[in-house]
Amino acid sequence: PLAARALAHVDEFTLAELQSLDAGSWFAASDPFGTIASGEVTVSDAASFAGVRVPPLEEVLVLCRERDFPVNVEIKDHAGRPGHAAVTAAVLDVITKTETMHLTLLSSFNHQYLTQAAVFSPDIPRAALVEGSHPGNLLDYLMFLDVAAYHPDHAITPPDLAAMLLDDGLPVNLWTKNDPAVAAAYPAQCG
Repeated sequence: PLAARALAHVDEFTLAELQSLDAGSWFAASDPFGTIASGEVTVSDAASFAGVRVPPLEEVLVLCRERDFPVNVEIKDHAGRPGHAAVTAAVLDVITKTETMHLTLLSSFNHQYLTQAAVFSPDIPRAALVEGSHPGNLLDYLMFLDVAAYHPDHAITPPDLAAMLLDDGLPVNLWTKNDPAVAAAYPAQCG
């Protein structure tokens, strides 16, 4: 019954509707990173992903806390959507409730959310996600945002820019460089 709404935004579904979906079978069917073909993920492990449900953020953070596992929580851009004004506070509330502030890196393409988070919870580190192009006066801009890391698209970030940012003490986590040849062109410290 949800197929007719396949192109709808996630905020148009209830949690129960989202959790009725099979969130794992697609991985075994498409092997998006070649991890099944390489044997990194076994065929039987991949088959066990069938029926995995979409977990709420609170559940994910509780598991991270139990396993002392760091997590990058991305606040998706809700500009022009319901919840835009409240999303940052709501995410921070869940992080606080689950006592995972020490494990969380908060990131977003919407940098307004990062400045809000800096006001509400200055001790939770933040990272600026970027695609398309880098902001002008990049280092000044990142200092203004007071971010702990920079997460640009590797397609717009040459290795020398990543090295410069690293030299200036800013961790750089490129997305998504799953190709080993692409990754080899960048400084080893790039995530």
